[in-house]
Formats: sequence, structure tokens, C-alpha cells
Amino acid sequence: ELVKKLSADAYANHIKNVFTTGNRASQWITINRILGNTRNRKPLIICDDHGNVLNDSKAANFINNHLVKISTAPSNSDHLLNNYNKFKTVKANCKSIFIQPVELSQVLKLLSETKTNKAIGHDGIPGIVIKRLSPLLAEPLTELINLIITKGKYPTELKKANVTLVPKPGFSGNINDLRPISVLPELNKIVEK
Repeated sequence: ELVKKLSADAYANHIKNVFTTGNRASQWITINRILGNTRNRKPLIICDDHGNVLNDSKAANFINNHLVKISTAPSNSDHLLNNYNKFKTVKANCKSIFIQPVELSQVLKLLSETKTNKAIGHDGIPGIVIKRLSPLLAEPLTELINLIITKGKYPTELKKANVTLVPKPGFSGNINDLRPISVLPELNKIVEK
């Protein structure tokens, strides 16, 4: 009986320590163990253009270079960008029919509707925190959104994303079989709405 109690106390302390350290990876490992989701994932084997298997650091560099190349490659919509200068530039102002300043009530509504089951962006702020703090965040976020509209400049921090590569079904080691999934900060999603 004493051994069971000590064991339970040790396990409870372990759980408490995991969730107070702020290490999300170990938190998710613990949650998955509690829920019984301990499936073993196969490691990804990445090959270069010649079919050679790459070690971890070479694979990371190869993937990074590939993502940079495809993100800056010309797209099929380049003809639209080339014709952009033909259109008259419209200055952003409060009377614009395109983008109107937002009101506090609109931002508060969006903040309170934040989904709490979504992945966390690079800022580390989970949706549940934004939702619970919505009354405190609404005013400064309203001011930020209206500044973005009037100045026409978007904060760089809101543009940053965590990119996770998800293999397509039947992944063969070819880098083109990896799909990049971007997770933006939750506040960016609210600003965009």
C-alpha cells in the first residue's frame, strides 16, 4: 500500500514538473502517454536529387534550400504582378471602401471566438490564453490593427511561421513528397480576419 502511494506521488510530481517547465515537447509526450497514443513514427529518410540518403544535418540543409527555392520561384501569376503598375494606386484612408478601421467590439468578438485546439505559432501563445485574456487584449490589438490599416505596414513578427514538413502518402524519400504546413501565430489570424 505504501509503495502504491509513493509511486502515485512520484508520478503526480513528474506530471507537475513536466507541465511547469514549459517544455512543450515533453508535455505532448506525457499527454500522449496518458491517452495511450504511443505510436512509433518511422523516421523520415531524405534523399538528395541523385537518390543518396542524407544524414540529419545535410537533410535539414537540403530541405531548407529546397523550401527557399520553391518559395521564391516565379509562379504562374507573374503576369498579374507585371501588370500591377498599370493600375492606379489607392491610398489607404479612413473613408476607403476597401479596408475600414476596426472597432473594439469587433476585435473583442474575434478574440473571444479564438479556437483553443489549434497548433501554437512561433510566439508560443496558445489560443486558450488569448481567449481568456480577450478583455485585456482587445484594446491594444484594436489599436495595432488600425495602425496596420492606416500605415500600410504589417508587423514582421506576425508574418513568421513554424513550418512542419508532412510526408505525402507513399513517401519515397523524394523531397517533393514533403508538404510544408505553416503554423502562424494566433494573433496573426485575428488581425487577418
